[in-house]
Amino acid sequence: MQRKHGVIIGYINFFILNISTFFLTPLMIYVWGTEEFGIYKLVMTLTGFFMLLDFGISNSIIRFVSEYKEKNEKINERKFLGLILMLFGIMVCVLLIGSYLVSFEFHSIYKALSNEQVILAKNLFLLLIFNASILLFSNIFQSILKAYEKYIFLNAFLFFKNLIRFGAVYCLLLKNVNTYTIVAVDIILNAIFLVLIILFVFIKLKIRFQFFKIEKMFISNVFSYSIFIFIEMIAFQFFWSTDLILLGIFSTANAIAVYSIGVFFTSSFESMSGIISGVTMPRIINISSKKNHDEEFFKEIVKIARIKMFILSIPLIGFIFIGKDLITLWVGLEFLDAYYIAVIVMIPQYFSRVQDVLSQVMWAKNRQKQKALISSIAAFINIAITIFLIQEIGIIGAAIGTAIAFTVGYLIGEGSYVHRKLGINIFLLYKKVYSSAVLSFFIIGVFSYLLMIFTNLSWKVLSLKIIIFLMIYSSIIWLLALNKDEKKIIKSFFKFLN
Repeated sequence: MQRKHGVIIGYINFFILNISTFFLTPLMIYVWGTEEFGIYKLVMTLTGFFMLLDFGISNSIIRFVSEYKEKNEKINERKFLGLILMLFGIMVCVLLIGSYLVSFEFHSIYKALSNEQVILAKNLFLLLIFNASILLFSNIFQSILKAYEKYIFLNAFLFFKNLIRFGAVYCLLLKNVNTYTIVAVDIILNAIFLVLIILFVFIKLKIRFQFFKIEKMFISNVFSYSIFIFIEMIAFQFFWSTDLILLGIFSTANAIAVYSIGVFFTSSFESMSGIISGVTMPRIINISSKKNHDEEFFKEIVKIARIKMFILSIPLIGFIFIGKDLITLWVGLEFLDAYYIAVIVMIPQYFSRVQDVLSQVMWAKNRQKQKALISSIAAFINIAITIFLIQEIGIIGAAIGTAIAFTVGYLIGEGSYVHRKLGINIFLLYKKVYSSAVLSFFIIGVFSYLLMIFTNLSWKVLSLKIIIFLMIYSSIIWLLALNKDEKKIIKSFFKFLN
Protein backbone atom coordinates (compact mmCIF):
# COMPACT_ATOMS: atom_id res chain seq x y z
CA MET A 1 0.00 0.00 0.00
CA GLN A 2 2.76 2.46 1.00
CA ARG A 3 4.76 1.70 -2.15
CA LYS A 4 1.80 2.00 -4.52
CA HIS A 5 0.34 5.16 -3.00
CA GLY A 6 3.80 6.58 -2.43
CA VAL A 7 4.51 6.31 -6.16
CA ILE A 8 1.19 7.97 -6.99
CA ILE A 9 1.77 10.90 -4.63
CA GLY A 10 5.38 11.03 -5.85
CA TYR A 11 4.18 11.56 -9.42
CA ILE A 12 1.65 14.18 -8.32
CA ASN A 13 4.52 15.94 -6.55
CA PHE A 14 6.67 15.54 -9.66
CA PHE A 15 4.06 17.23 -11.84
CA ILE A 16 3.62 20.10 -9.37
CA LEU A 17 7.39 20.62 -9.25
CA ASN A 18 7.76 20.60 -13.03
CA ILE A 19 4.67 22.69 -13.68
CA SER A 20 6.02 25.28 -11.25
CA THR A 21 9.40 25.22 -13.02
CA PHE A 22 7.56 25.49 -16.34
CA PHE A 23 5.80 28.67 -15.23
CA LEU A 24 8.71 30.18 -13.30
CA THR A 25 11.46 29.69 -15.91
CA PRO A 26 10.21 32.18 -18.54
CA LEU A 27 9.41 34.63 -15.73
CA MET A 28 12.96 34.29 -14.39
CA ILE A 29 14.39 34.89 -17.88
CA TYR A 30 12.16 37.96 -18.29
CA VAL A 31 12.97 39.46 -14.86
CA TRP A 32 16.68 38.59 -14.67
CA GLY A 33 17.64 38.43 -18.35
CA THR A 34 19.13 35.48 -20.23
CA GLU A 35 22.68 35.97 -18.91
CA GLU A 36 21.80 36.20 -15.20
CA PHE A 37 19.49 33.19 -15.60
CA GLY A 38 22.41 31.30 -17.21
CA ILE A 39 24.68 32.17 -14.27
CA TYR A 40 22.02 30.99 -11.81
CA LYS A 41 21.71 27.62 -13.57
CA LEU A 42 25.51 27.26 -13.81
CA VAL A 43 25.94 27.80 -10.06
CA MET A 44 23.09 25.42 -9.28
CA THR A 45 24.93 22.77 -11.30
CA LEU A 46 28.25 23.49 -9.61
CA THR A 47 26.68 23.28 -6.15
CA GLY A 48 25.51 19.78 -7.02
CA PHE A 49 29.12 18.60 -6.86
CA PHE A 50 29.34 19.56 -3.20
CA MET A 51 26.30 17.45 -2.44
CA LEU A 52 28.65 14.55 -3.18
CA LEU A 53 29.88 14.95 0.42
CA ASP A 54 26.90 12.68 1.06
CA PHE A 55 29.51 9.99 0.21
CA GLY A 56 26.75 7.64 -0.90
CA ILE A 57 25.60 7.36 2.70
CA SER A 58 21.95 8.13 1.88
CA ASN A 59 21.82 4.89 -0.09
CA SER A 60 23.60 3.15 2.75
CA ILE A 61 20.94 4.34 5.20
CA ILE A 62 18.18 2.80 3.08
CA ARG A 63 20.11 -0.43 2.69
CA PHE A 64 21.22 -0.93 6.33
CA VAL A 65 18.12 0.44 8.08
CA SER A 66 15.90 -1.74 5.84
CA GLU A 67 18.01 -4.74 6.84
CA TYR A 68 18.03 -3.89 10.56
CA LYS A 69 14.27 -3.26 10.51
CA GLU A 70 13.68 -6.62 8.80
CA LYS A 71 15.80 -8.40 11.44
CA ASN A 72 14.52 -6.21 14.33
CA GLU A 73 18.08 -5.20 15.30
CA LYS A 74 17.31 -1.90 17.07
CA ILE A 75 20.71 -1.52 18.76
CA ASN A 76 22.59 -1.81 15.46
CA GLU A 77 20.15 0.63 13.87
CA ARG A 78 20.83 3.20 16.61
CA LYS A 79 24.60 2.77 16.35
CA PHE A 80 24.47 3.07 12.59
CA LEU A 81 22.37 6.24 12.62
CA GLY A 82 24.51 7.79 15.37
CA LEU A 83 27.61 7.14 13.30
CA ILE A 84 25.94 8.65 10.21
CA LEU A 85 24.87 11.82 12.06
CA MET A 86 28.41 12.40 13.38
CA LEU A 87 29.87 11.89 9.91
CA PHE A 88 27.42 14.34 8.35
CA GLY A 89 28.33 16.95 10.97
CA ILE A 90 31.99 16.65 9.97
CA MET A 91 31.11 16.72 6.26
CA VAL A 92 29.08 19.92 6.57
CA CYS A 93 32.05 21.66 8.25
CA VAL A 94 34.33 20.48 5.41
CA LEU A 95 31.71 21.62 2.86
CA LEU A 96 31.47 25.16 4.23
CA ILE A 97 35.23 25.68 4.58
CA GLY A 98 36.10 24.06 1.23
CA SER A 99 33.45 26.03 -0.64
CA TYR A 100 34.66 29.33 0.79
CA LEU A 101 38.18 28.56 -0.47
CA VAL A 102 36.94 27.40 -3.90
CA SER A 103 34.98 30.63 -4.40
CA PHE A 104 38.27 32.60 -4.62
CA GLU A 105 39.18 30.70 -7.80
CA PHE A 106 36.08 31.67 -9.80
CA HIS A 107 37.88 34.42 -11.73
CA SER A 108 40.53 31.98 -12.97
CA ILE A 109 38.04 29.18 -13.77
CA TYR A 110 35.37 31.13 -15.65
CA LYS A 111 37.43 33.40 -17.85
CA ALA A 112 34.71 33.56 -20.53
CA LEU A 113 32.41 35.39 -18.08
CA SER A 114 32.50 39.12 -17.30
CA ASN A 115 33.73 40.44 -13.95
CA GLU A 116 30.17 41.23 -12.79
CA GLN A 117 28.98 37.75 -13.80
CA VAL A 118 31.81 36.10 -11.84
CA ILE A 119 30.98 38.15 -8.72
CA LEU A 120 27.31 37.16 -9.02
CA ALA A 121 28.29 33.50 -9.47
CA LYS A 122 30.58 33.64 -6.42
CA ASN A 123 27.95 35.17 -4.12
CA LEU A 124 25.21 32.79 -5.29
CA PHE A 125 27.58 29.87 -4.84
CA LEU A 126 28.22 30.68 -1.17
CA LEU A 127 24.49 31.04 -0.45
CA LEU A 128 23.64 27.81 -2.26
CA ILE A 129 26.37 25.94 -0.39
CA PHE A 130 24.68 26.89 2.88
CA ASN A 131 21.45 25.55 1.40
CA ALA A 132 23.30 22.35 0.40
CA SER A 133 24.38 21.91 4.04
CA ILE A 134 20.73 21.88 5.11
CA LEU A 135 19.88 19.41 2.35
CA LEU A 136 22.67 17.05 3.45
CA PHE A 137 21.11 16.72 6.90
CA SER A 138 17.67 16.42 5.32
CA ASN A 139 18.94 13.46 3.26
CA ILE A 140 19.56 11.48 6.46
CA PHE A 141 15.98 11.73 7.63
CA GLN A 142 14.44 11.30 4.18
CA SER A 143 16.43 8.08 3.78
CA ILE A 144 15.14 6.83 7.14
CA LEU A 145 11.58 7.42 5.95
CA LYS A 146 12.30 5.52 2.73
CA ALA A 147 13.80 2.60 4.68
CA TYR A 148 10.66 2.49 6.83
CA GLU A 149 8.61 2.77 3.60
CA LYS A 150 6.82 5.94 4.74
CA TYR A 151 6.47 7.09 1.16
CA ILE A 152 3.03 8.65 1.56
CA PHE A 153 4.16 11.03 4.30
CA LEU A 154 7.47 11.89 2.62
CA ASN A 155 6.02 12.57 -0.83
CA ALA A 156 3.01 14.44 0.59
CA PHE A 157 5.37 16.64 2.59
CA LEU A 158 7.53 17.33 -0.46
CA PHE A 159 4.35 18.14 -2.38
CA PHE A 160 3.32 20.88 0.06
CA LYS A 161 6.86 22.27 0.24
CA ASN A 162 7.05 22.56 -3.55
CA LEU A 163 3.58 24.10 -3.70
CA ILE A 164 4.52 26.75 -1.12
CA ARG A 165 7.79 27.45 -2.94
CA PHE A 166 5.99 27.96 -6.23
CA GLY A 167 3.57 30.45 -4.71
CA ALA A 168 6.29 32.37 -2.89
CA VAL A 169 8.73 32.53 -5.82
CA TYR A 170 5.99 33.48 -8.31
CA CYS A 171 4.79 36.39 -6.16
CA LEU A 172 8.34 37.61 -5.57
CA LEU A 173 9.27 37.47 -9.25
CA LEU A 174 6.23 39.62 -10.04
CA LYS A 175 7.92 42.22 -7.81
CA ASN A 176 11.15 41.94 -9.88
CA VAL A 177 13.31 40.51 -7.09
CA ASN A 178 16.86 39.34 -7.84
CA THR A 179 18.41 35.87 -7.68
CA TYR A 180 19.59 36.36 -4.08
CA THR A 181 16.00 36.64 -2.83
CA ILE A 182 14.94 33.40 -4.54
CA VAL A 183 17.90 31.52 -3.05
CA ALA A 184 16.98 32.91 0.40
CA VAL A 185 13.44 31.53 -0.01
CA ASP A 186 14.89 28.08 -0.77
CA ILE A 187 17.10 28.22 2.33
CA ILE A 188 14.18 29.15 4.62
CA LEU A 189 11.83 26.50 3.21
CA ASN A 190 14.44 23.73 3.37
CA ALA A 191 15.29 24.65 6.99
CA ILE A 192 11.60 24.47 8.02
CA PHE A 193 11.18 21.16 6.15
CA LEU A 194 14.23 19.72 7.94
CA VAL A 195 12.86 20.60 11.39
CA LEU A 196 9.43 19.08 10.64
CA ILE A 197 10.82 15.87 9.18
CA ILE A 198 13.14 15.45 12.20
CA LEU A 199 10.13 15.76 14.52
CA PHE A 200 8.27 13.06 12.55
CA VAL A 201 11.22 10.65 12.71
CA PHE A 202 11.72 11.11 16.46
CA ILE A 203 8.09 11.34 17.59
CA LYS A 204 6.16 9.14 15.13
CA LEU A 205 8.78 6.49 14.25
CA LYS A 206 10.52 6.74 17.65
CA ILE A 207 13.93 6.50 15.98
CA ARG A 208 16.90 7.02 18.28
CA PHE A 209 20.61 7.67 17.67
CA GLN A 210 23.46 6.13 19.68
CA PHE A 211 26.80 7.97 19.73
CA PHE A 212 28.87 5.58 21.90
CA LYS A 213 30.11 1.96 21.83
CA ILE A 214 30.37 1.94 18.03
CA GLU A 215 32.83 -0.81 17.12
CA LYS A 216 35.52 -0.36 14.44
CA MET A 217 34.21 -3.40 12.56
CA PHE A 218 30.78 -1.76 12.41
CA ILE A 219 32.30 1.40 10.91
CA SER A 220 34.29 -0.70 8.44
CA ASN A 221 31.15 -2.52 7.21
CA VAL A 222 29.33 0.75 6.61
CA PHE A 223 32.20 2.34 4.70
CA SER A 224 32.99 -0.75 2.64
CA TYR A 225 29.44 -0.46 1.29
CA SER A 226 29.35 3.34 1.02
CA ILE A 227 32.73 4.08 -0.55
CA PHE A 228 31.91 2.61 -3.95
CA ILE A 229 28.46 4.22 -3.95
CA PHE A 230 30.30 7.49 -3.28
CA ILE A 231 32.58 6.88 -6.27
CA GLU A 232 29.53 6.02 -8.36
CA MET A 233 27.86 9.25 -7.23
CA ILE A 234 30.92 11.30 -8.21
CA ALA A 235 30.87 9.69 -11.64
CA PHE A 236 27.10 10.23 -11.96
CA GLN A 237 27.41 13.89 -10.96
CA PHE A 238 30.25 14.41 -13.43
CA PHE A 239 28.15 12.70 -16.07
CA TRP A 240 25.22 15.10 -15.65
CA SER A 241 27.16 18.28 -14.82
CA THR A 242 29.91 18.01 -17.43
CA ASP A 243 28.00 19.77 -20.19
CA LEU A 244 27.01 22.93 -18.32
CA ILE A 245 30.38 23.29 -16.58
CA LEU A 246 32.33 22.87 -19.82
CA LEU A 247 30.00 25.33 -21.54
CA GLY A 248 30.82 27.76 -18.73
CA ILE A 249 34.52 27.35 -19.55
CA PHE A 250 34.39 27.27 -23.36
CA SER A 251 31.20 29.18 -24.19
CA THR A 252 28.93 32.04 -23.06
CA ALA A 253 26.21 32.64 -20.47
CA ASN A 254 23.65 32.65 -23.31
CA ALA A 255 24.72 29.15 -24.41
CA ILE A 256 24.43 27.95 -20.81
CA ALA A 257 20.89 29.36 -20.62
CA VAL A 258 19.81 27.58 -23.83
CA TYR A 259 21.38 24.29 -22.78
CA SER A 260 19.80 24.52 -19.32
CA ILE A 261 16.35 24.55 -20.96
CA GLY A 262 17.20 21.26 -22.68
CA VAL A 263 18.54 19.93 -19.36
CA PHE A 264 15.20 20.82 -17.73
CA PHE A 265 13.50 18.20 -19.89
CA THR A 266 16.18 15.53 -19.49
CA SER A 267 16.38 16.05 -15.71
CA SER A 268 12.58 15.90 -15.47
CA PHE A 269 12.75 12.65 -17.40
CA GLU A 270 15.36 11.39 -14.93
CA SER A 271 13.15 12.40 -12.00
CA MET A 272 10.18 10.49 -13.39
CA SER A 273 12.31 7.37 -13.42
CA GLY A 274 13.73 8.09 -9.97
CA ILE A 275 10.32 8.20 -8.29
CA ILE A 276 9.78 4.49 -8.98
CA SER A 277 13.40 3.60 -8.21
CA GLY A 278 13.12 5.36 -4.86
CA VAL A 279 10.36 3.07 -3.62
CA THR A 280 11.52 -0.23 -5.15
CA MET A 281 14.97 -0.39 -3.52
CA PRO A 282 13.80 -1.87 -0.15
CA ARG A 283 11.76 -4.49 -2.04
CA ILE A 284 14.78 -5.50 -4.15
CA ILE A 285 16.91 -5.79 -0.99
CA ASN A 286 14.29 -7.92 0.76
CA ILE A 287 14.05 -10.35 -2.20
CA SER A 288 17.83 -10.62 -2.49
CA SER A 289 18.07 -11.67 1.17
CA LYS A 290 15.91 -14.76 0.51
CA LYS A 291 17.18 -18.14 -0.58
CA ASN A 292 16.36 -19.46 -4.07
CA HIS A 293 15.04 -16.08 -5.13
CA ASP A 294 16.11 -16.07 -8.81
CA GLU A 295 12.65 -16.57 -10.33
CA GLU A 296 10.98 -14.05 -8.01
CA PHE A 297 13.85 -11.61 -8.66
CA PHE A 298 13.46 -11.79 -12.43
CA LYS A 299 9.68 -11.36 -12.26
CA GLU A 300 10.10 -8.27 -10.08
CA ILE A 301 12.69 -6.82 -12.47
CA VAL A 302 10.38 -7.33 -15.47
CA LYS A 303 7.43 -5.86 -13.56
CA ILE A 304 9.31 -2.70 -12.58
CA ALA A 305 10.91 -2.29 -16.03
CA ARG A 306 7.56 -2.55 -17.81
CA ILE A 307 5.91 -0.02 -15.50
CA LYS A 308 8.78 2.39 -16.14
CA MET A 309 8.56 1.76 -19.89
CA PHE A 310 4.88 2.68 -20.08
CA ILE A 311 5.34 5.77 -17.89
CA LEU A 312 8.51 7.09 -19.57
CA SER A 313 7.15 6.51 -23.08
CA ILE A 314 4.55 9.24 -22.50
CA PRO A 315 7.01 12.17 -22.20
CA LEU A 316 9.47 10.71 -24.74
CA ILE A 317 6.99 10.19 -27.60
CA GLY A 318 5.02 13.29 -26.72
CA PHE A 319 8.11 15.52 -26.60
CA ILE A 320 9.49 14.19 -29.90
CA PHE A 321 6.33 15.21 -31.75
CA ILE A 322 5.17 18.25 -29.74
CA GLY A 323 8.39 19.50 -28.09
CA LYS A 324 9.25 22.15 -30.71
CA ASP A 325 5.91 23.89 -30.28
CA LEU A 326 6.21 23.67 -26.50
CA ILE A 327 9.66 25.30 -26.34
CA THR A 328 8.77 28.00 -28.88
CA LEU A 329 5.66 29.03 -26.94
CA TRP A 330 7.35 28.65 -23.56
CA VAL A 331 10.65 30.54 -23.90
CA GLY A 332 10.82 31.67 -27.54
CA LEU A 333 12.46 30.70 -30.84
CA GLU A 334 15.92 31.71 -29.60
CA PHE A 335 15.83 28.63 -27.32
CA LEU A 336 14.79 26.15 -30.05
CA ASP A 337 18.17 24.36 -29.93
CA ALA A 338 17.05 23.11 -26.52
CA TYR A 339 14.59 20.79 -28.33
CA TYR A 340 17.37 19.02 -30.24
CA ILE A 341 19.52 18.85 -27.09
CA ALA A 342 16.70 17.18 -25.14
CA VAL A 343 15.73 14.68 -27.86
CA ILE A 344 19.35 13.62 -28.51
CA VAL A 345 19.84 12.82 -24.81
CA MET A 346 16.37 11.47 -23.97
CA ILE A 347 16.35 8.59 -26.49
CA PRO A 348 19.30 6.62 -25.01
CA GLN A 349 18.30 7.88 -21.56
CA TYR A 350 14.88 6.23 -22.02
CA PHE A 351 16.26 2.74 -22.68
CA SER A 352 18.81 3.10 -19.90
CA ARG A 353 16.23 4.18 -17.34
CA VAL A 354 13.73 1.46 -18.26
CA GLN A 355 16.37 -1.10 -17.24
CA ASP A 356 17.93 0.81 -14.32
CA VAL A 357 16.31 -1.56 -11.83
CA LEU A 358 19.46 -3.55 -12.70
CA SER A 359 21.45 -0.90 -10.82
CA GLN A 360 19.44 -1.69 -7.70
CA VAL A 361 20.11 -5.38 -8.23
CA MET A 362 23.84 -4.63 -8.31
CA TRP A 363 23.59 -2.65 -5.05
CA ALA A 364 21.50 -5.37 -3.38
CA LYS A 365 24.06 -8.01 -4.39
CA ASN A 366 26.98 -5.89 -3.11
CA ARG A 367 28.38 -5.13 -6.56
CA GLN A 368 28.98 -1.45 -5.76
CA LYS A 369 32.57 -1.62 -7.00
CA GLN A 370 31.51 -2.77 -10.46
CA LYS A 371 28.65 -0.25 -10.57
CA ALA A 372 31.09 2.54 -9.70
CA LEU A 373 33.46 1.40 -12.46
CA ILE A 374 30.67 1.41 -15.07
CA SER A 375 29.54 4.91 -14.05
CA SER A 376 33.14 6.17 -14.03
CA ILE A 377 33.69 4.90 -17.58
CA ALA A 378 30.44 6.58 -18.71
CA ALA A 379 31.49 9.88 -17.11
CA PHE A 380 34.97 9.71 -18.67
CA ILE A 381 33.49 9.05 -22.13
CA ASN A 382 31.11 11.99 -21.68
CA ILE A 383 33.86 14.39 -20.60
CA ALA A 384 36.29 13.36 -23.35
CA ILE A 385 33.76 13.53 -26.19
CA THR A 386 32.07 16.70 -24.92
CA ILE A 387 35.31 18.70 -24.63
CA PHE A 388 36.04 17.92 -28.27
CA LEU A 389 32.52 18.36 -29.68
CA ILE A 390 31.73 21.61 -27.83
CA GLN A 391 34.67 23.28 -29.54
CA GLU A 392 33.71 21.79 -32.92
CA ILE A 393 29.90 22.16 -33.09
CA GLY A 394 28.87 23.98 -29.90
CA ILE A 395 26.02 23.03 -27.56
CA ILE A 396 24.64 20.26 -29.81
CA GLY A 397 28.04 18.57 -29.48
CA ALA A 398 27.60 18.48 -25.69
CA ALA A 399 24.28 16.64 -26.11
CA ILE A 400 25.80 14.13 -28.55
CA GLY A 401 28.62 13.39 -26.09
CA THR A 402 26.11 12.69 -23.32
CA ALA A 403 24.01 10.45 -25.59
CA ILE A 404 27.03 8.36 -26.63
CA ALA A 405 28.13 8.00 -23.00
CA PHE A 406 24.61 6.92 -21.99
CA THR A 407 24.57 4.23 -24.67
CA VAL A 408 28.07 2.84 -24.14
CA GLY A 409 28.24 3.19 -20.36
CA TYR A 410 24.84 2.63 -18.81
CA LEU A 411 22.90 0.80 -21.50
CA ILE A 412 25.52 -1.58 -22.94
CA GLY A 413 28.01 -1.68 -20.03
CA GLU A 414 25.53 -2.29 -17.22
CA GLY A 415 23.40 -4.68 -19.29
CA SER A 416 26.45 -6.75 -20.27
CA TYR A 417 27.66 -7.02 -16.68
CA VAL A 418 24.39 -8.29 -15.16
CA HIS A 419 23.99 -10.71 -18.08
CA ARG A 420 27.46 -12.24 -17.71
CA LYS A 421 28.10 -11.98 -13.97
CA LEU A 422 24.72 -11.99 -12.22
CA GLY A 423 22.96 -14.54 -14.39
CA ILE A 424 20.15 -12.21 -15.47
CA ASN A 425 19.34 -12.97 -19.10
CA ILE A 426 19.32 -9.44 -20.55
CA PHE A 427 17.94 -10.60 -23.92
CA LEU A 428 15.04 -12.40 -22.25
CA LEU A 429 14.47 -9.28 -20.15
CA TYR A 430 14.27 -7.09 -23.27
CA LYS A 431 11.84 -9.58 -24.84
CA LYS A 432 9.60 -9.68 -21.76
CA VAL A 433 9.62 -5.90 -21.43
CA TYR A 434 9.38 -4.60 -25.00
CA SER A 435 7.89 -7.33 -27.22
CA SER A 436 4.22 -6.69 -26.38
CA ALA A 437 4.63 -2.92 -26.73
CA VAL A 438 6.46 -2.48 -30.06
CA LEU A 439 3.31 -2.51 -32.22
CA SER A 440 1.55 -0.17 -29.80
CA PHE A 441 4.35 2.38 -29.89
CA PHE A 442 4.48 2.25 -33.69
CA ILE A 443 0.74 2.99 -33.96
CA ILE A 444 1.04 5.76 -31.37
CA GLY A 445 3.95 7.24 -33.34
CA VAL A 446 1.93 7.30 -36.56
CA PHE A 447 -1.01 9.08 -34.92
CA SER A 448 1.36 11.49 -33.15
CA TYR A 449 3.00 12.36 -36.46
CA LEU A 450 -0.42 13.20 -37.90
CA LEU A 451 -0.88 15.70 -35.06
CA MET A 452 1.96 17.74 -36.55
CA ILE A 453 -0.36 18.61 -39.47
CA PHE A 454 -1.89 21.24 -37.19
CA THR A 455 0.76 23.94 -37.52
CA ASN A 456 -1.05 26.80 -35.77
CA LEU A 457 1.19 27.93 -32.92
CA SER A 458 -0.83 28.77 -29.83
CA TRP A 459 -1.30 27.46 -26.31
CA LYS A 460 -4.84 26.44 -27.19
CA VAL A 461 -3.74 24.29 -30.14
CA LEU A 462 -0.83 22.83 -28.14
CA SER A 463 -3.14 21.92 -25.24
CA LEU A 464 -5.51 20.21 -27.69
CA LYS A 465 -2.60 18.24 -29.20
CA ILE A 466 -1.50 17.08 -25.76
CA ILE A 467 -5.01 15.96 -24.81
CA ILE A 468 -5.45 14.07 -28.11
CA PHE A 469 -2.00 12.45 -27.70
CA LEU A 470 -2.79 11.28 -24.16
CA MET A 471 -6.12 9.83 -25.29
CA ILE A 472 -4.45 7.98 -28.19
CA TYR A 473 -1.62 6.72 -25.97
CA SER A 474 -3.79 5.49 -23.12
CA SER A 475 -6.33 3.81 -25.43
CA ILE A 476 -3.79 1.91 -27.54
CA ILE A 477 -1.64 0.88 -24.57
CA TRP A 478 -4.72 -0.38 -22.69
CA LEU A 479 -6.01 -2.37 -25.64
CA LEU A 480 -2.76 -3.80 -27.03
CA ALA A 481 0.08 -3.69 -24.51
CA LEU A 482 -0.97 -4.00 -20.85
CA ASN A 483 -1.31 -7.37 -19.15
CA LYS A 484 -3.89 -8.18 -16.47
CA ASP A 485 -1.66 -7.25 -13.51
CA GLU A 486 -0.75 -3.91 -15.05
CA LYS A 487 -4.42 -3.12 -15.66
CA LYS A 488 -5.10 -3.91 -11.99
CA ILE A 489 -2.44 -1.37 -10.96
CA ILE A 490 -4.11 1.32 -13.08
CA LYS A 491 -7.54 0.48 -11.70
CA SER A 492 -6.19 0.70 -8.15
CA PHE A 493 -4.76 4.13 -9.03
CA PHE A 494 -8.22 5.46 -9.92
CA LYS A 495 -9.69 3.84 -6.80
CA PHE A 496 -7.05 5.71 -4.77
CA LEU A 497 -8.00 9.02 -6.42
CA ASN A 498 -11.65 8.40 -5.65
